[in-house]
Amino acid sequence: MEQIKIQMEQEHMALRKTHLYHCDHRGLPLALIQTDGRIAWSAEYDEFYHFRKERSNMEMITLTIIS
Repeated sequence: MEQIKIQMEQEHMALRKTHLYHCDHRGLPLALIQTDGRIAWSAEYDEFYHFRKERSNMEMITLTIIS
């Protein structure tokens, strides 16, 4: 429980960001949009649902789940 409390402290809250996501009619994610309207990540797929291209302006962050 103490680990969860430490994670929820103010310094960790500032690292959280909200993104909106757009999907196509197949449910595949097409883009992540930041709250200021900029595109943080986008992808393209072919007609067979295969991943074709990716563009990203985001830093990759590894999340750790504590159980």
